[in-house]
Amino acid sequence: TAAVCMLGGGLLALAVWQCADGMVTTIPHTQSNKARWTMLNDTLSMIAQKPMLGWGYGSFEYDFQHFRINQHPPTPITEIA
Repeated sequence: TAAVCMLGGGLLALAVWQCADGMVTTIPHTQSNKARWTMLNDTLSMIAQKPMLGWGYGSFEYDFQHFRINQHPPTPITEIA
């Protein structure tokens, strides 16, 4: 009986895998690269504004968000926020 259950489970898994083959789509990551490039540029701008002392120990996450919101003209990220 265990062999029959294993065979049935294998056939069921094979059927699901074959049916789902056309339903699975890939997600493009082109916008991810653009977001990373934008974050890198903003980080370098922050470093250029305060090159000696920086923005304070442990406060980068907070200051980075406020830096991006206060940019003029607004970036696509701040338009969403």
